[in-house]
Amino acid sequence: MGEKSIWNRVAGLVGAKGEARLRELPTHTRRCPAGHPMALDWAECPYCKAERPSTPDSQAGQAPASPATAPATAIAPTRYREETKMAGRLLVGVVFTFSWSSRGQLFPVYAGRNHAGAAPMTREGERTAILVTEDPAVSATQFLILYQQDTGQYRIMDTSSSHATFVNGERIDSKGIELPDDAQIRAGNTLFIFKKLLPPTAEAELRPQGDDPPVAASTLL
Repeated sequence: MGEKSIWNRVAGLVGAKGEARLRELPTHTRRCPAGHPMALDWAECPYCKAERPSTPDSQAGQAPASPATAPATAIAPTRYREETKMAGRLLVGVVFTFSWSSRGQLFPVYAGRNHAGAAPMTREGERTAILVTEDPAVSATQFLILYQQDTGQYRIMDTSSSHATFVNGERIDSKGIELPDDAQIRAGNTLFIFKKLLPPTAEAELRPQGDDPPVAASTLL
C-alpha cells in the first residue's frame, strides 16, 4: 500500500472533521532499509517483521489454531433403514398420480410389502413407499400393495384406515383383492394408477440388443 493510500485511509477513519488537520502533517516519513514507510518513533519496521518466515521459536508463543479454521468433516446423510432393504428387492410395478401435481408423482412398487399413506413410517416401523402428504383425507397408513414373488401375484388391501380405499370403483377391506394391471386406486381425494412391471425373461436378457427374434416363414407370406 502506498504512502498516500495509507494517509487517505486514516483520513477516512477519523472523518471529515480531521481531514484539514491531516493535510497539515508532513507527507514524508522515514523509511526502513527495505523502503517501507515508518513513523519516527518506530524502533522496528512492522512490514519487514510480517514478511519474515516463521520459525519454531517465533511460533512458540502463538495460540493454537481455532477449531473453526479446521476443514469441516463431511457428514453422511441420514437414510431410512428400509431404503437399504428396498435396494435389493425386485422392481415389479409403479404407482403414479396427477392429483397433486400437474407433472405427476411416481412411486416404485417392489416385491414384498409396499405401504401407502400420509405418514413416513407405519406403526410397525416400516417405511411408507407410497407417501402422499398433500391429501388430508388419506390416513397415516391407507393401503398395502403386496407382491408375492413365489406366485407372481399382486394383491392390495386396506390397512384398517379411517378412510376407505377403492379399486376400480369397488371398496376393498383388510382381506384384500387381486390387483389387476392398469387398476385405478382411490384413497381419499387421490387417484392412483397402478402398472405392472414384469421382469425380463432369461432369454431376453441373453439376446444382444438390436437383434430381432427369428421370424417364422409363415408370417412373411
